[in-house]
Amino acid sequence: MTTRRQHIATHKPRLICAKSKRTTNKMEEKNIKSTTRIFSLKGGASECGLYREKNEDAVRLGRSSENATFMVVCDGLGGIVGGDEASQFTAKKIAKLLMELPAKVNVLHYISEAIYKVEAEFKRQNIPGRTTLIVAVVHDQFLYYAYIGDGALNVLYPNGQILQLLTPQRPASAPDNFLDSSFGSEIHGEPVLGSLKLSDGCAVFAMTDGASDLTDGIFPAKLIGKFRTEQIPLKQIARDFVMELINAKDDSGIHLHSDNASAAFIVSSSLTMMKNLGAAYEAHHQTE
Repeated sequence: MTTRRQHIATHKPRLICAKSKRTTNKMEEKNIKSTTRIFSLKGGASECGLYREKNEDAVRLGRSSENATFMVVCDGLGGIVGGDEASQFTAKKIAKLLMELPAKVNVLHYISEAIYKVEAEFKRQNIPGRTTLIVAVVHDQFLYYAYIGDGALNVLYPNGQILQLLTPQRPASAPDNFLDSSFGSEIHGEPVLGSLKLSDGCAVFAMTDGASDLTDGIFPAKLIGKFRTEQIPLKQIARDFVMELINAKDDSGIHLHSDNASAAFIVSSSLTMMKNLGAAYEAHHQTE
């Protein structure tokens, strides 16, 4: 029987100082005082990599009619038939439901219901395989999120600090490739849901473990810095990030990466800030 209890982000997010990499569980209390309406830019990329025969990751980005920007990042479980089909099916179906996000709705409740609707559709269509799942929705000044499994979901603040929202759902002392929570025709484990207020200029980034295992969050933070200063479209930022990881080598020339790799970014900005972003502002209106 599928467990339908929800864990509402009772874990303590980790706040990292980008300069010293020092961590603390104490969040800054003065996140936002701006009342300016927040808009969002988005971009994502997913690559098979150099060693896998197929890409079992899936990334979907979009915007609802209520100007909510969302991203869905999935990683099909290896060693199980249909991992690629499970991730693509999940990302597509949840993205479709998020496109229909209505006004004046409890967003976390809507995300939770979307997850269970897709679970039921898995059963009806007899979809094979299982996948991890990360959902992030940015609307005005708030981030709403849910995850099942592993990967990374981080918030980068304008002052350089990084808040880690995702704690991999693995049993204690288990290998890194072993999960006790995943998504499919039944949800194994429990979805984690949460929300927080964003400050003007925050960036939210999600990664599959093929990307997050090779970075501590500082690397994508530097890329977002390039976006802010050089006006590079976020879609290109995401692809540059993923390809740099895939092509990275150690001192002996051996590739460090052998998995699929995927990443997606959402940057929240006030209209005033966006007017200064030039070409990046145009990316705000493009369909991924």
